[in-house]
Amino acid sequence: MYYTCHTLGPVSGSVNWPELHAHHMWDSHHITPEQAQEAVEDIDALWIDPDPTSKTGISVRVVGYSHSLREILCVILIPPKQAGTDGTA
Repeated sequence: MYYTCHTLGPVSGSVNWPELHAHHMWDSHHITPEQAQEAVEDIDALWIDPDPTSKTGISVRVVGYSHSLREILCVILIPPKQAGTDGTA
């Protein structure tokens, strides 16, 4: 399997963060959707496609900086075409 690592520059648009996933993000990681979105939109974010730990091979790992949290975050995304209307892992 081959992995593509790249930076995309600023990402336009917003990830769909369903309420169920937002609760999981907070309960498990104390991260808000807004903080995760900041990491996804980080101009220097590293995108690893596919995520090397993905069981299905469809998720994408984004490593970016959240300015409000002042931390580097790892955000796992599933492309909307693979996940229906839900773009989060």
